[in-house]
Amino acid sequence: LANCPLRISLRVTDPADSRAVIGTDEAAMLPGSPDARGLALVRSAGDRAPRRVRIALSSQSDCDAIAASADGPRPRRPWLPELPGRIDLEDLAGLAGDGGDTLLLGLADEPEHQRQRPVGLRIPHRGLLVIGSGGSGKSTALRTLAAQAPDAIVTVGNGAERSWDTVADLSERMAPPGSLVLIDDLDAVGSTLPPEYARELLDRLERVVRGAGEAGILVAASAQRLSGGAARIADLLPRRLVLAASSRAEHIAAGGDPAHYAPGS
Repeated sequence: LANCPLRISLRVTDPADSRAVIGTDEAAMLPGSPDARGLALVRSAGDRAPRRVRIALSSQSDCDAIAASADGPRPRRPWLPELPGRIDLEDLAGLAGDGGDTLLLGLADEPEHQRQRPVGLRIPHRGLLVIGSGGSGKSTALRTLAAQAPDAIVTVGNGAERSWDTVADLSERMAPPGSLVLIDDLDAVGSTLPPEYARELLDRLERVVRGAGEAGILVAASAQRLSGGAARIADLLPRRLVLAASSRAEHIAAGGDPAHYAPGS
């Protein structure tokens, strides 16, 4: 406020508000009748007292005319455009340029740095958990990663028996360095197996995830809710992508910032 030498106050109800803007109580004494609409008090840094003025009515055409007559460079917008509602992987790759060994995930908005940049994962990142409600895009995120590494994918979660065989192979012979291990619906892996087999499956999968860094592989898993063995495995994944949740409580339980919860998104 100290850096605003020109002060304008329309009618206010609290004298304290008037004093804060123009230094006197006069703005609280302006009449409130219909014919007094637009009355204001103006005070600049050199004025001994505020002056009463009538604020002029203007239309959009007045603003357009003023903007058209302005000289000099067009001012830069203080904000970036909204993120697109949809972005294709090819377009994202074009924004990223030569991303090297990065598997792209999406476009990040960073208003504090005035930029929007592609984000993704590399093998040294070891792991990612994608968590959100049904239909939020969890499987799509995994498919986006898979599309960029078609020759180095190991998938867990396509049926109980196949999951058992895949995890058994991984626990005995880790995937080659540079591989991408995908676990869709981590919270449902082993759910159709007998309890003792389900526990053994999750224990083996936990050992695989623990050894991902040393083996040079990247593990990406999706889940809707976390409990028991799935929660232990999720805690081993160092990065987390929180998608839309059905409630604020679910969003917080997934590890999201309460301030970032957006109902219906």
